[in-house]
Amino acid sequence: MRRRRLRAEAATLETWPEHDVEAGLAVVRVRLLGDEHPAGDLASGHDRERLVVDLRAPRPGLAAAQILGGVLPEPTGERGVGEEAGEHREIIFTLRPERHPPAGDRGEHQVDCRIALRPVRAIQQMEFGGPEVLALAELPEPVPGAGEVLIEVTYAGVNFADTHQREDGYVASQSLPRIPGAEVAGVRADTGERVVALVEGGYAERVVAPADRVFAIPDGCDDGTALALLLQGLTAWHLYTTCARVEPGEHVMVISGAGGVGSLAVQLGRHFGARVTATASSEEKRAWCRELGADEAIDTGAVPDGAVDVVFELAGGEVFDACLDVLAPRGRIVVYGISSREQNTVRTGRLLKRSQSVIGFWLYHYLGERRYLEEPFAQLFSLAAEGELTARIGAVYPLAEAAQAQIDLAARRTTGKLLLRA
Repeated sequence: MRRRRLRAEAATLETWPEHDVEAGLAVVRVRLLGDEHPAGDLASGHDRERLVVDLRAPRPGLAAAQILGGVLPEPTGERGVGEEAGEHREIIFTLRPERHPPAGDRGEHQVDCRIALRPVRAIQQMEFGGPEVLALAELPEPVPGAGEVLIEVTYAGVNFADTHQREDGYVASQSLPRIPGAEVAGVRADTGERVVALVEGGYAERVVAPADRVFAIPDGCDDGTALALLLQGLTAWHLYTTCARVEPGEHVMVISGAGGVGSLAVQLGRHFGARVTATASSEEKRAWCRELGADEAIDTGAVPDGAVDVVFELAGGEVFDACLDVLAPRGRIVVYGISSREQNTVRTGRLLKRSQSVIGFWLYHYLGERRYLEEPFAQLFSLAAEGELTARIGAVYPLAEAAQAQIDLAARRTTGKLLLRA
């Protein structure tokens, strides 16, 4: 029999009355079947406790009031409660303590069971491959550990990197089974605060996030906008500041200027005093780039007007080579993606001859230091509040249609930020 081990924490052990179906309690209730004496021998007289979990509570799955050193086996019974028996049900467990509490201890211990009883809808991937491997599943509720928080997800962000990770073709190798998604917006389960967070497994209704990668959403900013400013906004900001160190008056070319990162990078050009050329694959997208503030919008692969000081490049292959051809002396290409999956070779003598630089950027390497996240994020929120930065939501898909969202993104049918509604 598979067992869940319980973790002891300091608290006061209590004896609860018989379970009341109408009570709607938020904790596991315990009925001792014998004389309670925590310092005694639990193996004789009262070695069984019945646990009843009432899932109609606001935060089901958070259990309390248990004896130190117990193990929780599989449920010994289950029945539906109320009209919505699929979600509101009671689960009965039988606890057999492994050992008694220390002698002289009057039972002042509590075990935080955190039993995952309410199912969580999530997109689960059991194999690598095309969009068809993304399947909707019901999984146990995630449990936050030390330094983590549980988030009730409203939206999960969809990024181009998700399509590469689905095939295990991204910078870092992936493992199975897995839940895609690196960013969410939602509500902290412990405080009720609206937040965005950098996570693993974001395509889900609830997710656990490291507390130092969770950021409050300011009043007046909706969840979708905040999420668009997270991974993609931070990336665009660091392209200008950390990587290229763009100076006022420099000419910046943004590849795929109508995309999630690109559309934000086009707008940030004004803030940093740059002249911006955006590339896009259709006249509709090019017109939108001009609306966002691009000084020039050209077809992908076309030659810009004049040499370029900085290129933000995410395609690779022929696009990268074309960008290198128009790069000015002392110019910088910042590579932050390889959407074509075609890698390039650069001759160092060519870079030396023209004092040019090719810089790689992966936000993951900056996540360990909050200063690379918190300060830029605050700046992005401030620009958005002042109307200098607009996060365009391209499309919102139901969670179950995650595969279609990735198909549309890879086919370049979309503009702006794509979201999954949890």
